[in-house]
Amino acid sequence: MSSAPSTVLESGGLKGNTSDTDLKFADVGINLTDSTYRGFYNHHSTPSHPPDLPAVINRAASVGVRKFMVTGSDLSQSLQAIDLARQYPGQCYATVGVHPCSAKAFDEYEGGGEALLAELEQVARAGIEEGTVVAFGEFGLDFDRLGYCDRETQEKWFAKQLEVAAK
Repeated sequence: MSSAPSTVLESGGLKGNTSDTDLKFADVGINLTDSTYRGFYNHHSTPSHPPDLPAVINRAASVGVRKFMVTGSDLSQSLQAIDLARQYPGQCYATVGVHPCSAKAFDEYEGGGEALLAELEQVARAGIEEGTVVAFGEFGLDFDRLGYCDRETQEKWFAKQLEVAAK
């Protein structure tokens, strides 16, 4: 009878006994910047439980998840994703971008949408150089949820983010 290797995550990377026969996965769209991992649900001001992000990462690692691509859905979450990539180097990586449901943030940004786009590009370039950013996203089109952002705004800022990502 063999036992599964134990895996413990510590800030700074994966520690423990692993072998080439272990299942290995990468979660390429995880929203670890969501307040749920800090104990807050549905934007309530009172936490429902203590922050549990390290425990979530540990549980995932124990079943073979070795890499996490932490999704940036807006500028703030992109910066938080980069911070997580710094806390868990070699395991967590960040994306930088604005989700289509939040694309109206470009038009609402102080200084205008082009200013937000320029800031996203600067953050992405710095993160790429640092090794914490691996993709530009989450951006795209989400016509199933037009109640959050209209089609025209999504299309405009999708094209502009795609231009930045292609550089």
